[in-house]
Amino acid sequence: MANRYCVSCVVWLVVVAWACGAGVAQETLRTPPDPSVDVLHIRLDLDVSLKHRRIAGHAVLDFALRRPLRVVRFDAVDHQVRSVTVVPLDDQPIATFRHANTGRAIELEFERPLAPGRRWRVDIEYAVENPPAGLYFFGPTEQEPDVPWMVWSQGEPQDNRYWFPCVDHPIEKQTTELIAVVDGDF
Repeated sequence: MANRYCVSCVVWLVVVAWACGAGVAQETLRTPPDPSVDVLHIRLDLDVSLKHRRIAGHAVLDFALRRPLRVVRFDAVDHQVRSVTVVPLDDQPIATFRHANTGRAIELEFERPLAPGRRWRVDIEYAVENPPAGLYFFGPTEQEPDVPWMVWSQGEPQDNRYWFPCVDHPIEKQTTELIAVVDGDF
């Protein structure tokens, strides 16, 4: 009787394990981003064109590093990058760097690794047109001619990368400023 009970338990466990995993797609591992870059403050200074569904201006990010890095990456999907400048926020020398816009991120590659603890400021001049997420433009249409022009943002959990450069993950916290210039009739 004891053997039959043990065999029944094993068969039941195998059936349950198989049923729980059958037909379920393997989900990708969800991990936080590399926590080596700590964004401390973001200031967005933007010209907003509601009718053209476009923003253009500067994203200024103050950041510090938690470990030495040669490459610092900010999420930025389909941004039209015009210029990137980096300056230290202390009296230390400016680091030589080059930047690349991958279409998914803005990467700053420094000549030598930046030391942890130092504070830096990056100023990215950029533009974005009709982003697919994060920033939403609405206005009148033929079907609804009385809808007012408006724009609003909803970046949680990872959609801010579509309208401004950032470390786009819910665990990243920083202070923010937003200065928006719009057409005079708004």
